[in-house]
Amino acid sequence: AAQGRLDEAIADYETTVQIRPDYFLGQKTLAELLLRRGRVAEAAAHYRAALELRPDLAAELAELARTLQRSK
Repeated sequence: AAQGRLDEAIADYETTVQIRPDYFLGQKTLAELLLRRGRVAEAAAHYRAALELRPDLAAELAELARTLQRSK
């Protein structure tokens, strides 16, 4: 059931960022959800999009990436 909700959330956020590619939180959240499903390459693309929208958060996103690398 939880996996179905995760897939549904991914689909919803994919639609959201297609409509509003400039929506930082949508890009970041979609990246996080994709990572939870193991879809790393797709997640990275959405993290890059988020970073382009908010370059001031580069340090925060880099720390998140390091944390995720250590958790593998």
